[in-house]
Amino acid sequence: MKISSFHLSRQSWGLLALSAAIFEAVALYFQYGMGLEPCIMCIYQRFAMLGLLAAGLIGMISPRSFALRSLAFVSWGVGSIWGYFIAREHISMQTTTDPFAFTCDFVPNFPAFMP
Repeated sequence: MKISSFHLSRQSWGLLALSAAIFEAVALYFQYGMGLEPCIMCIYQRFAMLGLLAAGLIGMISPRSFALRSLAFVSWGVGSIWGYFIAREHISMQTTTDPFAFTCDFVPNFPAFMP
């Protein structure tokens, strides 16, 4: 299989979904197995990873279908970019020298339409 046609196979989308699922499983192990409670930014990162998981599952449905493949690519891009910006902000919170400059919120800032 050529690398240029790898996105047309179910294995490529399954690999994306599997890697996102593994990251989610590790995060849940840290939370419930080791007792490390996540901050709000960590929860936002998990939602970004769920976007990648959704993209992988959408792509696995029919990787040769242009519409589903395009939707999967868009979902992958949105999840990746959103995750990058959240991670960048989280790293700046953790590495700042001023202890009063940044802290993680106590209340999640989800969109108004979400319960």
